[in-house]
Amino acid sequence: MPPGYLIQQSLSASTGWTQVGSTSGSTTTFQQTGLSAGTTYYFRVIATLGTSDSPSSNVASATTTGTAPTPDSIWGTSYVPPENAYSYGSYEVGVKFTASVAGEVTGLRFYKQTWMGGYLHVGHLWSSTGTLLATATFTNESAYGWQQVNLSSPVAITAGTVYIVSFSTGGGYFGITTSFFSSSGVTNGPLQALSNSVSGGDGVYNSAGAFPDVNGNGMNFWADVAFTPSSSGNNNAKASSPASHSIAAGGFGSSASTSDQSSHFFISAPATTSAGPARHVAGSHGITPTVLGSLSNRRPITQAATLASWLKKPSLASGSV
Repeated sequence: MPPGYLIQQSLSASTGWTQVGSTSGSTTTFQQTGLSAGTTYYFRVIATLGTSDSPSSNVASATTTGTAPTPDSIWGTSYVPPENAYSYGSYEVGVKFTASVAGEVTGLRFYKQTWMGGYLHVGHLWSSTGTLLATATFTNESAYGWQQVNLSSPVAITAGTVYIVSFSTGGGYFGITTSFFSSSGVTNGPLQALSNSVSGGDGVYNSAGAFPDVNGNGMNFWADVAFTPSSSGNNNAKASSPASHSIAAGGFGSSASTSDQSSHFFISAPATTSAGPARHVAGSHGITPTVLGSLSNRRPITQAATLASWLKKPSLASGSV
């Protein structure tokens, strides 16, 4: 029985591995297409023989040429949310959004004030029906401003479909802009944060890590995504395994086995690739949300406040003053 080979790909050298192809018999070359320009990809190989699989090969990488597109987001990195309230506790808070074109969510974002430091924040991407599509922990956060964590495996999303991006507050403080989505949503490039008229309302929240399906009646908790529209560009990276290594065809001879980890996986990128269509800098155009109040006017949510009627979970206000 001839050996076979499974090719795995990731945007990280250690996690997020996805099988992207396979070879068998005398085939020793694998061609990967549809990659993004200016991006480093990591590859590894697993050899198979009958019911036995080898450990993965050494990891190799290839970087495509061209300029990587600037991801779109609902709010640009220079935009400062006009928060006029805050609360604290262990909650999942998020925003419903759609994209006008198909593409990939490559990262998760949220806005951080200085008083949100010292807590672990975890980002999530959900379908509108509660399927968890991606999870990523924010690390090396700055003191304030937009925080972003890139996904090890981007998530493909469909044009015109509702998704939810959210983050867990880690038991700490989080900012709110009340009534932000009450009258309208926000459109920037291909992305749109939906108005409160969408089914189930917008923004949304729940207990930390749970699907955020509780209607916040228009409150904005300032979660966001990094999104790259699909491109027809053909950015190629070619991966090959020389026959002189045990992972190549014929490597399972009398002196080789599936436990052999000494093989190397070599990858080469073509000299020229298409960079795909140029993308605008996120936040450079689109509808700018109306400022509802200054950051100096933040107030805690209290049960006595008008907001109390909006909070279906009384515990959301339990820690306020």
